[in-house]
Amino acid sequence: MKKSKKVLFLKMGMGSIVLFLLIFQSLISFSGGTAIAQTSATPRLSPSQIKVTNNYGKSDTIYVSHLKKGDVIRVYNSAGKWLKTQTSRGTSTTLYIKQLGTYSGKLSLTITHPYRKTSGKTPVSYYSEYSARLSTGQVRVTNNYGKSDTIYVSHLKKGDVIRVYNSAGKWLKTQTSKGTSTTLYIKQLGTCSGKLSLTVNHPYRRISGKTPVSYYSEYSARLSTGQVRVTNNYGKSDTVYVSHLKKGDVIRVYHSSGKWLKTQTSKGTSTTLYIKQLGAQAGRLSVTVAHPYRRPGGKLTVPYGAELSAPLQASQIEVTNNRGSADTIYVGRLKKGDVIRVYNAKGQGLASVKSAGSSVTASVDQLGEMSGKIYLTVTHSGQKTSSKTAVTYKSEPILMQYQTTLYDYKLSDASDKQAAAGAQTDKKYKMYISASALKVSGSTGTVTGTWNVRGGPGTNYWIITQVSNGQTVKIINKINSWYQINFSTFWVNAAPSDVFYYLNPTNFNPGSTEYFQFLKLSGLSGIDANETNEKILTSKRGILAGKAATFIQAAREQNINEIYLIAHALLETGNGSSNLANGILVKSVDGKPVAPETVYNMFGIGAVDSNPEEKGAEYAYKQGWFTPEEAILGGARFIGDRYINNQTWHQDTLYKMRWNPAVLENGNPAHEYASDIGWAVKQTTIIKELYDLLTSYSLTFDTPKYKN
Repeated sequence: MKKSKKVLFLKMGMGSIVLFLLIFQSLISFSGGTAIAQTSATPRLSPSQIKVTNNYGKSDTIYVSHLKKGDVIRVYNSAGKWLKTQTSRGTSTTLYIKQLGTYSGKLSLTITHPYRKTSGKTPVSYYSEYSARLSTGQVRVTNNYGKSDTIYVSHLKKGDVIRVYNSAGKWLKTQTSKGTSTTLYIKQLGTCSGKLSLTVNHPYRRISGKTPVSYYSEYSARLSTGQVRVTNNYGKSDTVYVSHLKKGDVIRVYHSSGKWLKTQTSKGTSTTLYIKQLGAQAGRLSVTVAHPYRRPGGKLTVPYGAELSAPLQASQIEVTNNRGSADTIYVGRLKKGDVIRVYNAKGQGLASVKSAGSSVTASVDQLGEMSGKIYLTVTHSGQKTSSKTAVTYKSEPILMQYQTTLYDYKLSDASDKQAAAGAQTDKKYKMYISASALKVSGSTGTVTGTWNVRGGPGTNYWIITQVSNGQTVKIINKINSWYQINFSTFWVNAAPSDVFYYLNPTNFNPGSTEYFQFLKLSGLSGIDANETNEKILTSKRGILAGKAATFIQAAREQNINEIYLIAHALLETGNGSSNLANGILVKSVDGKPVAPETVYNMFGIGAVDSNPEEKGAEYAYKQGWFTPEEAILGGARFIGDRYINNQTWHQDTLYKMRWNPAVLENGNPAHEYASDIGWAVKQTTIIKELYDLLTSYSLTFDTPKYKN
């Protein structure tokens, strides 16, 4: 060693020797004559200068900042074992260590500045490794309709903790895996598509970063077989009818081979898709539904039958409704072997006959006295039976029947009760008032107080009406202490003699117009819809024109005489011209705002005298009469339920509706349709006129008879 030092020294030049000596001398201090070498220690690192990152699946890092070039960093583990040494090339340095380990721990670091001694150790703690972030391939989100949504996570280890967050970062669910996969159930993610994020926390590790996962909108509920009806038609487009839908549902139809056939968006609660031809043979379709903002549901397979036979045309059929002999149904323009079946309105079979040529005649014992409908099908050879063809037949020739209802009390007693109840009339009577009631000036009297106006000059005469304080009347004459007066009136109390006249059935003879007040209204007269439209409900009847079929439907549903319903509607609507009949826009009901709707009222129901249009319209709104047809059907129901077919009152003639004689034996007048004594007779004129226009119907009259 001495030899090598000597050689090294000898090779130095003189300048180098002098410089070396100066440096060496600067490192020498004297103490008591003895020279001692001094080197200052490097300051310890601050923990804030150090950041340790314990990575999963790659080298861990130790980042040291606030350094100077040439600083030497040494790293030791918690046992003091040296791990790494690195010299800084700038103001910071990063040391890479293959693996510090999965768990958290401690390190210590030293620093050595150039020409100084190494610092003391600075202890630094570090966290455990982050869990490995989930891959999107590990996560499957299912957004279900009508049940909890699911998040399935695979490729896990037992004990892994999964956390789920919505797109706003809100925590939704935490679950620990019990094996290599786990399924988290969340009540509802929502109808539409969206995003989630998931983290995983391996045991003894920190939570991973969030993995964003997109999910689809919910699947639509699969259609049920009861919602779909396929009709394979002959000679026209086939139909796929889908019911129980919501507006905006998209229906797709596929052939059994999977080929798309048609797509259609529902505009309401059902939709019908028209497909040119599915084919003559039976087969299968698949149908899906996609609710708005949802994915299509699974395919529903629907079988369909072979094509139907072409239905009969009404012009092929002629029905003869005979009185006293079998009725006949003739069908022409057939082919040999065609099978004709005849059904009544209830679907019951009436006849079946096979054609031996180009026509056939079926015989039915009796279709009934009234007009009605029958339904015919045809089955061509090798094809399915056709749909039913409806044919209307006329009633048997005009038939008049008479019956009597007995009442066990006197007519005079009934008349007294009706008069006492304040029966009304629009008849003009001579009117009288006590002279004490008036302050007279010339031919004018001014009422002082409230007074009865009577039908004669005395208190023994009936009270016609009343006048109130300040009312003026015209003085016609004076009889003793009574004035005969006159003033404008409309409805007044009827004279007892007039009440007796209208109540007495013997004043009205069979065959007269007035006798139609005894026409039974609880039953059909069998009018023909076409004849009724042609002869009664013409264009002159305003909004009621052409509505015979609706009136007949209403009559059949409520078991009410058809002509009565028509006559009643014509009277109440002014021949179909009233505002209530032609529609009134209602924006409020009972003073409260409602969704605006145009309503119709064909029978003036609810139209009180004080405010007929408003109250009649509000009543129609409450009943849901938003079309003329609904107003006819609903009004007929009201009349039937309240009067004609009411189980308590059973007022099935105009006479009974006005006078309700059944209640008078043991009680006072009640449940009367009108207070006008002439109401029943007034209705008869139009009813008789309407029947006189028709050629085929059957009528029954029910005349009351009182005890002698």
